[in-house]
Amino acid sequence: MTPAEDANSDGCFLLGTFEVFVDTIVVCSATGLLVITTGFWNSGLNCG
Repeated sequence: MTPAEDANSDGCFLLGTFEVFVDTIVVCSATGLLVITTGFWNSGLNCG
């Protein structure tokens, strides 16, 4: 494997890892904002 091919595969790996991280942050943030803005977090069981 040439150095250029090796660098390219490392770049793709880092880009893929970054993409998964960003997607996770976006989905979790969107879910959290949805739960907070709709008030669904406050509609649970009353255990007391």
